[in-house]
This record gives sequence, C-alpha cells and structure tokens, in this order.
Amino acid sequence: MSLFTRFVTALLSALVFSIILSFSLFSLSEFWPSLFMLMMYSTLLFIRVGVGFSYLGDYVLNKLSIKQQWLYYIIGILVYAVGGVLANIYFLTSTFTYGYSADTKALLYFGIFAALLFYHVKYVVHFSFQKLEV
Repeated sequence: MSLFTRFVTALLSALVFSIILSFSLFSLSEFWPSLFMLMMYSTLLFIRVGVGFSYLGDYVLNKLSIKQQWLYYIIGILVYAVGGVLANIYFLTSTFTYGYSADTKALLYFGIFAALLFYHVKYVVHFSFQKLEV
C-alpha cells in the first residue's frame, strides 16, 4: 500500500472520527465548532500515528503469512487495537503528568476506536483505489 493511500486513509478516518464524536459528545448548537476542533486535533494524530503505525502493522501482518482471509482480518483487528493502545499510552505519558484517571480510560477507548476505524477505512480506500485503478 502506497503512502498516498495511507494519507487518504488518515484524512478520511479523521473526518469520520470527528463527525462521530461531534454528534455523540456535543449538542447540535456546538456541532460545527466541535467538529472543527476535533478535525484539527485528530487529523494530525491520524497522519502522524496512523500512517506510521500502519506501516508497522502491515509489516507484522505480512510476516505472519496467514493463508485464511478471515484469520488475517481478525489478527489485523488485534494488531491495530494493540497499536491504538500503545499509541495512546505514549501520548498520555508524554503529554499528561497527573497519572491515571477516568479520563485516561476514556481516551484509551478512543484510541482503540480510532485505530480500528483506520484499519477498516484502509480496506475501503484500498478497495476503492483498486476499482479506480489509482
């Protein structure tokens, strides 16, 4: 998978992630400002962490040489979920110094959700680019 495909995946994942969080966490009167702020924040994280980890995750998955497609998919979910946890632990320990709290647990779930969203959007973008022959 090329860098362009991963970059498009990161942008689309950030957009979907921001829309879902804006609808679920904020009221309709706060939707557009929250969407804008979430897009600014999540786009940088998806590009930096998502694109970087997708190279590592795909490397690990290719080294396993799994023949069954369903098993490859399940192990891919596990690899990307672990990547979301590791990226969040790094982010939380490098930016926050107050230790473990209820916010830490919520952010950890958001990290897993973001990683799995990236994994699934990657399949959609890859399939779309194959059909379009990009």
